[in-house]
Amino acid sequence: MIKLSKNRILYLLAFLTDFSTFLVIFTVSRDLAEMNASMLKMGIIGGGCSLAYAISCMVSGSLSDRFGRLRLIYLGLTFALLSGLGCLFLRPDNQIYFLAYWGYSASLGLIFPPLIAWLNQEQGTHTKSHLVQKVLIRFCFSWNLGLICGQLLGGFLFPFGREWPLLLAV
Repeated sequence: MIKLSKNRILYLLAFLTDFSTFLVIFTVSRDLAEMNASMLKMGIIGGGCSLAYAISCMVSGSLSDRFGRLRLIYLGLTFALLSGLGCLFLRPDNQIYFLAYWGYSASLGLIFPPLIAWLNQEQGTHTKSHLVQKVLIRFCFSWNLGLICGQLLGGFLFPFGREWPLLLAV
């Protein structure tokens, strides 16, 4: 059996979180395009996604020390699961579908700030900055690889049905 270190598990979590996120983002964007949504509607829905993420990052960043990093990550994963199910079972012509999408985005803000803090908590104040850089570079590589793989697989799966990328994300 392969034993994974805490950091490797957190890198894997970053990969899987962004992988599933970009499956959802691809699907919602594609749904909007197939509905012939206006550019304004696409912009509002995409902007709402970014706004939900930004607000939840600010909230969870300040709460992660108080309530525990792992608790917030679990809360974010639960919220992502519920929001992903909402995107899966609701149709794109239902306005609640987009609330589920924004909820999915907000769930990321509950996951990433505590995850980054947890990755760096053992570095301490006396650690050389190159160790912190190494941890952050690995983290960035992990979530970027998840982003790329999620977009690629979303594009591959969507022609078989909009449910397939969402099922995989969930």
